[in-house]
Amino acid sequence: ETLLYRSRRTVVYRRDGDGWAQVHIHNSIPDGERSKGRSFPVGPEASSRYALLFSSFRDGIMLASADSRRILEANEAAEVMYGLPEHRLSECRLDDLMPKGELNTLLERIESCPEGGTMFQSTHTGPKGDIPVEVTLKRTVLEERSVILVVVRDISERVETERALRRSEERLRMTIEANDDCLWELDVQTMTLDFEGAKDVVGQISTLPYSSWLDRVHPDDASRFDSSLMDHLYSGEDFRVEYRLRVGENRWIWVLDRGSVVERDHRGRAVHGIDLLDGGDD
Repeated sequence: ETLLYRSRRTVVYRRDGDGWAQVHIHNSIPDGERSKGRSFPVGPEASSRYALLFSSFRDGIMLASADSRRILEANEAAEVMYGLPEHRLSECRLDDLMPKGELNTLLERIESCPEGGTMFQSTHTGPKGDIPVEVTLKRTVLEERSVILVVVRDISERVETERALRRSEERLRMTIEANDDCLWELDVQTMTLDFEGAKDVVGQISTLPYSSWLDRVHPDDASRFDSSLMDHLYSGEDFRVEYRLRVGENRWIWVLDRGSVVERDHRGRAVHGIDLLDGGDD
């Protein structure tokens, strides 16, 4: 095996006729002071379960020396992520898996790693080039030896999704500003509105309680507006309503409000909605 630990093996037997039959095996593996009294079963069935769990993880898992950062053990997912077979990966150091510019971040995280571990984003080098990753790092002691447990998750899809979302949000913002519309989002759980655009209509506010927004609606239209919104949130009916909105102190304008629920909980209840407010004439 790549890494061997001294351990205390306990074998339990029971009498079987004139002889003894082995019924249980477990090992106690040192893990600093916290390991006293602990034992980890290593019988054939338990070993198979641990091996299956280790090999089935989609994230790369590696155990490395804290002093030299040499990789001692790695699972199959790590081999695929870095494009290296196990015998090659075990010859590497953690330093070899990332661009040089990322090494200082790794060293700082190792040095300042809290007892419960730490998580951070980094860039590692795969078979097709650099890949964004999320790294979970934890230091521990095994057989009086300081080691690092490293779990690496490829977040390429997440990063690309976030980039696409930022591009979409920027295009939407530019469209709203060009058309003098106002986009508002409603958090149904807190009944709070977040605004974007149309500062001449809503002023410099960016958030507002729903009750305060309702106070801005003309008294003759408030009940109809509120009923339309509540019906949409609870029944899914289309939300499209024209009403008068107070702008400034004593100025009223006609607006068209359209929206839809974009998030519901497991019971089908609305938790988030988005609306587009088109400003009209006095």
